[in-house]
Amino acid sequence: MFNRSKNPRVWQSLDKTATALFALIHVKNYSDITISEVCLKAGLTRKTFYRDFDSLDDVIDFAVYAWMKDYIRNPDPESFEDYALQFFKFCAQRKEVLALFEKQGISHLLARSFTNYLPESTYLKSLAVQVGFNSENRDYFWKSLVQQEVAFLEVWVQRGFKETPEELARLNFRLLSVFKGVEK
Repeated sequence: MFNRSKNPRVWQSLDKTATALFALIHVKNYSDITISEVCLKAGLTRKTFYRDFDSLDDVIDFAVYAWMKDYIRNPDPESFEDYALQFFKFCAQRKEVLALFEKQGISHLLARSFTNYLPESTYLKSLAVQVGFNSENRDYFWKSLVQQEVAFLEVWVQRGFKETPEELARLNFRLLSVFKGVEK
């Protein structure tokens, strides 16, 4: 877990750490990167690292959260297909990182973070209620829907981003449209 403080100095430290880790991932295998190397590259102490993170995996989790924090609060999609299109366009802007993580065999770390943060989507929360899920059973909705989005993303990366975000959104909607309650 990473430090969720709203203090700008903490966020600056979190960002420096993530930037350093991502720079190292470009030149070295993730499994060979040490916390000391990240701290040195970020210009931070190990004490600061451990104040903000428990592990290098948590640095990746923070980076995904930082990318997604504004995206997940967007209540504006007109439909599920529009929501999916926004998600795949969001991911298309990060193709280089997604491909790098796939190449390094650590895309599961991104998938875990996406799975954690997509349920915070304002739109998905309203969709869950719209199709009859409530606070007692909403986890069924999150797990199935969010894991489907992440699975589509994983296949897209593995296929070398062959399809456009628009094509993925249509495929995604086509799969979901076979289920009652999801309308275009």
